[in-house]
Amino acid sequence: MAIAGNYQRRRLPQQAGFSLIEVLLVLALIAGIGALIATNIFGQNEKAKVSQAKIQVKKIAMAVDTYYIDTGNLPSKLDELLSGSNGTNGWDGPYIKDSELKDPWDQPFQFKSPGEHGPYDIMSYGADRKSGGDGRDADIGNWMS
Repeated sequence: MAIAGNYQRRRLPQQAGFSLIEVLLVLALIAGIGALIATNIFGQNEKAKVSQAKIQVKKIAMAVDTYYIDTGNLPSKLDELLSGSNGTNGWDGPYIKDSELKDPWDQPFQFKSPGEHGPYDIMSYGADRKSGGDGRDADIGNWMS
């Protein structure tokens, strides 16, 4: 005997949302993009610090030259640009701000008079804070172009 009539098959409600694999793929993609952006930003930040150090070296060199013009002598240390030394004739400073005597890596600039490359040398050891190095770790001095 055949049953006639309106017979509808019951459907289970479809669940909306994302599977665990889809969520993990999206998170991995976001993490990868974030890592690329962070690497790029870090690299640009270090390039900016190197450029800033080169500018600071030139500014300190100008202050040393002005000190020399005023006093007829080179300073024995960079602190003399701030306050002179006792009995310095013609001193008309300060020639530079105290905060400008530290490099972008928060280390004091090195000063040597007489210098190995000229009357005086002003130098930053760069990001690695050690003599020598390449790229962002390279030394930065007033005798370099």
